[in-house]
Amino acid sequence: SKACPQCHGDKNFIRKPAYIKYPQLKNDWCSELNDVPLESVYVDDRTVRYLKCSKCGVIILDNIENYYNNKECPLCKAGLSKDESSRIYNESGIDWTKHFLDPNQHEKINWRCEKCGQPFSLSPKQRFFKQEHCPYCNHKYGIPGKTSFKALYPDIEREMINEDNTDTDRIAVKKNSIGIGTQRQWKCPKCNYHWKASIYDRIYLNVS
Repeated sequence: SKACPQCHGDKNFIRKPAYIKYPQLKNDWCSELNDVPLESVYVDDRTVRYLKCSKCGVIILDNIENYYNNKECPLCKAGLSKDESSRIYNESGIDWTKHFLDPNQHEKINWRCEKCGQPFSLSPKQRFFKQEHCPYCNHKYGIPGKTSFKALYPDIEREMINEDNTDTDRIAVKKNSIGIGTQRQWKCPKCNYHWKASIYDRIYLNVS
């Protein structure tokens, strides 16, 4: 039988290292996560590998040929910058050198915002593809003791009859904040009269 052309150095059959065809691979190869050295990966390799985009810094799990044929990382296409991806990794609390954080994952995980320090839950896909950001910095929720309805409008908050035990220290007071338009019961501290209005009505329309 014919001897192995690779072992016998037949130039017509020698498999070339993948980084010869894809020079950028030397920068994108994630040696911390891949279980083989780059030097042992050849151009015909079809195994999915961990590749770190040198432009946005996000780690992608893909085979080498497919990754470079796409010409641009999907996160770069979404407009993600290196500073943004670095912040996302930091806020996840996941050490990317030991664990892979899949940017396409739909399942929610816990984050802690670097800016406001508040914990929140979103999927990696929502974060990496810039679909959602910190709900506290986006004023969907109020920061307890700082930007909440209870913190900013304590006199009005005391008049609310909190029938459903809503945490008023997490209700934000921007016009698009969650819960601000919900109709609630109020009690006048002077005459004990009860009436209905939303937090939005009380703050922006001066309903009393």
